[in-house]
Amino acid sequence: MILGIGFLALIAYSIYTVVSRNGKEPVQVYILPSDAIVTVDGKKISTGVEYLSAGTHEIQAKSEGFSDFKGTITIGKTDKEAIDIGLNPISDNAKEWAKKNQKLYLDREGRSGERSREKGKEFNRLNPITKQLPITNVLYSIGYTIDPSDPSNNSIILQVQAAQGYREAMLAKIRELGYDPTNFKINFKVYESPFGNE
Repeated sequence: MILGIGFLALIAYSIYTVVSRNGKEPVQVYILPSDAIVTVDGKKISTGVEYLSAGTHEIQAKSEGFSDFKGTITIGKTDKEAIDIGLNPISDNAKEWAKKNQKLYLDREGRSGERSREKGKEFNRLNPITKQLPITNVLYSIGYTIDPSDPSNNSIILQVQAAQGYREAMLAKIRELGYDPTNFKINFKVYESPFGNE
C-alpha cells in the first residue's frame, strides 16, 4: 500500500511539473552572495534552475552590505539566458566576504565571457553580412546598427550614406556580397559630399 501511495505521489508530482513548466523556459540562476534575496517580477527565486515564461521580466536583488541590483531579462530569445548576479560589496564585512570568495566572482566573469561569446556567434550566424561591413568608398558607405525594436539584439539596420545618384551602386554592392537588399531594414543618412560641394 505504501509503495502505491509513493507511486501515485510521483505521478502527481510529474504531472504538476509538466503543467507548471508548460510554455516556460529553463533559466539557470547564479547569485553572489548566495544568501541574497532575488525576485523576478516580485516572486522570490533561488540559485539553480527557474522556469520563466517568454517575455521581459524585472529582476531585483539585495543583500545587507552589498549594493542593490535592478535589471531585466528577456526570455524567448534564440540564445540561452541566465540570471547571473554578483552584487558589489560596500560595507567592510561585505568587502571581506568578497575578498574571501574571489574565486566565485572570477567564475562569474568566466560564465559571463562564455555567454558573450555564444551570443556573438549567434549574432554572426543570424547576420553574416556584418562580417563584411563597414564598406566605405568615395560613392557611399555601408555600416550597421542594432535594431532597437528587437529585444533580442539580434537584428540589424543597415546604415547607408550615399548621394541620391549612387544609391543603386550601393544596392548593387549588397547584391554582389550575396545578399538581397530587400531583406534588410535600411536607413539612408543624409549624404555629405567628401568634396564639400553637395
